[in-house]
Amino acid sequence: MMSRMKNPRYVKTSFRSRHLEDNPLGTPADRHIRVYLPPGYHKEETARYPVIYFLHGYGQDHNHLPIDSKTDIKKGIPFLARIVLRRVLNRIIYFETLDRLISEGVLPPFLLVQPDGGLHLPRLFDIKNFDGTTAYKGSMYWNSARSGMYRSYIFEDVIDFVDKAFRTIPEKRSRFLAGGSMGGYGAMLGGIFYPHLFNAAVGLSPSICCLDILDIDLVVPFTRLLFGKKAAIARGEQEKNDIIDSCDLVFSKTLPLAPTIERDGNGRVLSMDKNAEKDWAETGLDWLVENTKGAFEDVRVMVSCEASDEFGFAQPAVRFHNTLTRAGIEHEFEIYTDKLASRYSPHMFGIAFHILEALRFCLPA
Repeated sequence: MMSRMKNPRYVKTSFRSRHLEDNPLGTPADRHIRVYLPPGYHKEETARYPVIYFLHGYGQDHNHLPIDSKTDIKKGIPFLARIVLRRVLNRIIYFETLDRLISEGVLPPFLLVQPDGGLHLPRLFDIKNFDGTTAYKGSMYWNSARSGMYRSYIFEDVIDFVDKAFRTIPEKRSRFLAGGSMGGYGAMLGGIFYPHLFNAAVGLSPSICCLDILDIDLVVPFTRLLFGKKAAIARGEQEKNDIIDSCDLVFSKTLPLAPTIERDGNGRVLSMDKNAEKDWAETGLDWLVENTKGAFEDVRVMVSCEASDEFGFAQPAVRFHNTLTRAGIEHEFEIYTDKLASRYSPHMFGIAFHILEALRFCLPA
């Protein structure tokens, strides 16, 4: 099934994933994909194009993507929030931005593919999207006996479908991978487990290991501005606990980790079951790089994170940078400061403001 928005190059399509058929959660094997086609795609009928696969973050889905048309992005944000965020929205990369950059020669023509990486299970605490619709848990792009084969779905089924349905250059030299947050973790998984498929892998504020979030005090600045400090703290705790619950669903092999955690009077972790902790640790990017032969072989790598990231991802990013360095894996790395992003959400908008940098890294002039 393929449908198009008003612009015939901003495509919504779907296909059936063989790796998600009969998955343990019973979630759909029919998956939506958003595909951006460059100017001239429908006129130059024999031309083939490089592809950037951009993986979305936790809680996002095919209707709430990091890169979309200006109309659809703004449709998903309430009017009052759009007023507050007007400076932020002016810095976001839209499909229309890509049209202009390609037409001006800043970027070469390429396809941008954004697959659905959600579990299609509602988040805990009735957490909603900006537009009031149900928000879904994330798959972490991981192959899990308990949640489904999402890594195989993304890096085998999606790529096979896209190469057959669109005029791609179906070669490693012209295939690139990027993502933010959970999607940044997924992009690194692609470089670790499928280096033969990708020329480059970019992680924007990536999750490095879910153990890193167990002790964070999550407060999103934008939520504090809208609802006050007390409500922001409460919402942040719900957000964190929902993610931990999802990590248990995806990463824990036998015993869930969360129920085994003992905390002190300040809520800090004192102890947890060692076997459950090991399950989570062995899904961390540091462990995977150190224990996967050929990780990132002949793959250009970039990792960046905003210094005040509210999920605390900056420090793990530094740790991952050190792991890559010790492993002799060449990469670009940056911990940056962005005042506008840090005012509202250094995590979300730090990612959004660095998408163009990721695209340029993938498609060097």
